[in-house]
Amino acid sequence: MQGVPYKQDIGLLVRTFMNQVHLTKCCIVVTVVVLIISLISRLLVDSSNVSTKGAYLVDKAMYWDELAHAENDPLLRIEHCANALAFMNAAREVATDVELETAAGIDISKTLRRLERNVVAAREAKSGRAFNRIG
Repeated sequence: MQGVPYKQDIGLLVRTFMNQVHLTKCCIVVTVVVLIISLISRLLVDSSNVSTKGAYLVDKAMYWDELAHAENDPLLRIEHCANALAFMNAAREVATDVELETAAGIDISKTLRRLERNVVAAREAKSGRAFNRIG
């Protein structure tokens, strides 16, 4: 009689182990399936849409830059320069510089440096340390 409970305990251990193995296999399969679906969805995303949004933001940056050049009020000039820089940085968050250069047709790093200089020049013009250095 002593051997019977022992056999039941081993059977229970085997069933428990098999359930854990089965559960582990199911978790691995679900993880792999989710990973594959994620990769497929990334491949199917239209990258031209991202470039289009980035080019739109670059165009808005150039619009604000033109307004800054035409503005005589130093405070509004600072605001327009800051808006231009903000739109350019937003465009760089949406797409890579290469995509933006292809879509917008301008040198992004050169334009970004120019916009940063314009903000500094507009601040200096407001404080009276410089006059009309925006360019």
